[in-house]
Amino acid sequence: MRNNKNHDGIIISVLAFIPLRQKEEKNEIYTRYIKFLKSLNYDVLLGTTISKDVTEKFDLLLLPGGGDIYDNHYNDIYDLSAFNIFYNNNKKIIGICRGIQVINFALGGTLKNINGHENTRHKLKSLKIKVNSYHHQAIDRLSKELSIVDKSNDETVEIVKGNRILGFQFHPELEDEKDKKYWINFINKNLL
Repeated sequence: MRNNKNHDGIIISVLAFIPLRQKEEKNEIYTRYIKFLKSLNYDVLLGTTISKDVTEKFDLLLLPGGGDIYDNHYNDIYDLSAFNIFYNNNKKIIGICRGIQVINFALGGTLKNINGHENTRHKLKSLKIKVNSYHHQAIDRLSKELSIVDKSNDETVEIVKGNRILGFQFHPELEDEKDKKYWINFINKNLL
């Protein structure tokens, strides 16, 4: 568990919240996210209820991958609600795949459909590292509250950063152990 000391020097645990979406209760995808957050030293809770009271107990929101925005309206409402509550309460947020899209959309950006990014790998332009790709939607117009950290060679936005926000279009939790350690260090340096 990630431990921090409060102003009295008392060690407190740091908690991460992952929204558990409708019809995904038994989906093993969450196991990967939990392991990834635990490698960042977070205790993790999956939840189906989101409110300001719930949010106060957590330090970080992870918006996971999933279907396209608009594909399942219930999940859109749930993810956008979770984002807004955490964002408005100055909590840290990580978005992965669909999660980066939710973040950009919630902050006024737009999305587009793209080809050539499903079940493949491509190199990031600035960081010069290859990453996985499992999506067919991506950021079109970037929110004014975000900045681009890196793109793929075809100019698809792959990493964004904002105030207490880090978003990945790819899945860092699916990379091999060496690259996963790279992304854990990247997150620790840029967000945590």
